[in-house]
Amino acid sequence: MLRALVIGVLLASAPSAGVHARQEPPASPHGKMCPENCAKCGDAVKHALEFLTQHQDESGRIPMEKTGKRGANFTNMFKQAGDVMTTSLAGLAFLGAGNTTTAGPHREQVAKIKQYLSDLPRRRVNGDTWPAALALIFYSALHQKEKDAASKESMAKLVAFLSKQQSKQGGWSLGRAQGFMTEDTRNLTAAVNVCIFALGWARAAGAEVNPEVFERSKRFLEKTYRDDGWFNYMIKRDNGEPREGRAVAGLLALHYLGAAQEEKFAATYTFARRNMERVTSHHVPHLHLLLAGFAYRLLGAEDWEKFAQVFFDKLIACQGEDGGAKALFKFDRKIMMTIWTDHSFGPNYATAVLAALLQVPRYQFAPAPSKPARQEFMVK
Repeated sequence: MLRALVIGVLLASAPSAGVHARQEPPASPHGKMCPENCAKCGDAVKHALEFLTQHQDESGRIPMEKTGKRGANFTNMFKQAGDVMTTSLAGLAFLGAGNTTTAGPHREQVAKIKQYLSDLPRRRVNGDTWPAALALIFYSALHQKEKDAASKESMAKLVAFLSKQQSKQGGWSLGRAQGFMTEDTRNLTAAVNVCIFALGWARAAGAEVNPEVFERSKRFLEKTYRDDGWFNYMIKRDNGEPREGRAVAGLLALHYLGAAQEEKFAATYTFARRNMERVTSHHVPHLHLLLAGFAYRLLGAEDWEKFAQVFFDKLIACQGEDGGAKALFKFDRKIMMTIWTDHSFGPNYATAVLAALLQVPRYQFAPAPSKPARQEFMVK
């Protein structure tokens, strides 16, 4: 796997007032085998899945729940998108624990999620690029387990939708939405990273993806790439943060784009690895952290071990007695509370990210890549 994202959430130091941490299993260092043979990871996942089960409605949806006043307008505008993202990530978490639609203690939850997401992308969702990408990830993981016609069809529909939404420059926007789209925001590096990860996983699961989609995105990332190892926010300009999140997610994209042997991959790895603890800075920390987990697992056991040791105890400490986790980090007042920021998506979303993140090694999201020369990965 590439060497050793959200829960910036979870990055705050302790659970909020009124949320009592669960009694944890005896402490043991997280390592290369996590979550296997790790009582702390196993216990955290078990309780997280129980929490998500309790919050699933009859339609299969596990809703996003806004947190605090600051997120009210945003979550109202993008409520459906948040519901789809939360439900997709919860479905991924259930699959990681060995459940399918026909097997496992949470088979009913998986079957309901499969049904709930089945009308995408026909159902209009405001700001639908990332929800569609996360739903595609769920169906790709499901199809790898069940090989059924329904999940294959859902994969194909979502692949077609994302392919059609790609711009001529090779980028993606936040999706179909009213009132905030500009030419610049139709080509966002973060959206490219998420979509290429989803399309790459779908291809690994057997879906047909037009190679031109990947070629266009490769040219896009070449235009946004910076020599010190990170990517501009968009082609025309960089808005500063979150460079670390874009860099580590960029490693996933570069892998699927066949660029793991190139110099930019080694430079991006070095930048991301040196700044591992900052991956949750700025907006969308949960999603950046989840993608970082996949990237460091793909990079190999040593990087996965380092990632687990840096984050897992902090994340698990954010679970309450009911197994739910709440986003607890400080909000940066310099950031406008607009569009895609997942600070305020609530405990269902944060818990789904936590449960999926702890189980990253259980997913067959990509074959092991060919690595650049070992010395290019040296990080001092």
